[in-house]
Amino acid sequence: MLLHVIYGTFLLPFMQTHPSAKLLEVGSGCNQDYGPGARKPLWKKLFPTAAFWEASLSTTCEGETKQVGLQKWLDSMVGDLHVVIHSQNHHQQTPAWTVFDSLWPRLRPGGMYFIEAFNDREAGISNRLAQWIDQLLIWAPSPSGAHAHPMPSGLESIYCQRQACMIRKQVCRRDLSDSGNFVAHTVYSFEQAAREMRQQTDKTTTHKYQVMFGTFLLPYLQSSPQAKMLEIGLGCGMVSGTGASARLWLKLFPSLDLWEAEYQATCVDYERKVGRLDGFRTVTGDQGDAATLQEWLITTGGNFDIIIDDGSHHNKHVKASFEGLWPAVRPGGLYFLEDLQVGREAEYADGPATSEIMQSWVQQMVNPANASGRFPLPPDVESVYCQWEACVVRKAGGF
Repeated sequence: MLLHVIYGTFLLPFMQTHPSAKLLEVGSGCNQDYGPGARKPLWKKLFPTAAFWEASLSTTCEGETKQVGLQKWLDSMVGDLHVVIHSQNHHQQTPAWTVFDSLWPRLRPGGMYFIEAFNDREAGISNRLAQWIDQLLIWAPSPSGAHAHPMPSGLESIYCQRQACMIRKQVCRRDLSDSGNFVAHTVYSFEQAAREMRQQTDKTTTHKYQVMFGTFLLPYLQSSPQAKMLEIGLGCGMVSGTGASARLWLKLFPSLDLWEAEYQATCVDYERKVGRLDGFRTVTGDQGDAATLQEWLITTGGNFDIIIDDGSHHNKHVKASFEGLWPAVRPGGLYFLEDLQVGREAEYADGPATSEIMQSWVQQMVNPANASGRFPLPPDVESVYCQWEACVVRKAGGF
């Protein structure tokens, strides 16, 4: 399992800013080839000042397999947890979700719950994750009706790659600078930068996209400030104003090679004439048209590090754009999908909701033996991250 990706993306940055955090690993390596406690030296080396706890579900090694064992863990630990890593084999007597349901209330705001080593014989884990993703993205009921697994209170986002997932708890206070929130520093930095703009984008007002942009976009561009980005949707006709997000990108990263795609060519022509599109280049046309997408790639040269789809939000356009532009994303690049909450509204439901595609991809990564092949997972998709109303797809090859 390539767990360096998930832990390099989430755990290391978190622990670097919160070195004394409390970390619980469920599964100390009993019945594994590498032996009990093999990972403890690694955690201690990486996080020497962390409060580290271990627990096992194996009666022959340590701990207990029944619910009373979980209660003993909770009674023995003083205070709440910042990180849980569930690495125990999930075909044990105690299901992974019994452990999750017991420990989730003890996870602090901004904390993370990692689950590794999914068992192909158990479809329950991937089914829960898929339903939670649907509830994160779309408040309208799914075509199959009410969800059998309501999303747990306080769930902010879900990240999945092959054989591992991370579930993060939201920060409950509005003041992200509060040290008790344990929010990622880059999330706070992104929101602060957006708030300081005279013309504010709706990405951090109407929506809460500072979470995904702070988690993925800022770290990427901090390491590659001259990266190439395409944003679909310049904002013509929006209340926030034309080019609001483009100006935020350039404020954060002045060396960014930024392209903006917009459907309304007359709007783009006017805005450029009056000098409001300085610092970036534009292409125009219908994002749902395959020929237009190819023209964009010819004009821009493709080879993008970042693509952000904040365009029409019509399901068929979102799908067509991804299929046409994903091959032009560089290895390790990011593809952001915004405003997915409208996927089942009559105006936008002209194709399968993007939520259904994201759910299918997560199930294929986590539990391929039981996943539906209705929406085949592209082989070069490394991970999917979903938060309220939006997702990020990362291409393999960046690590």
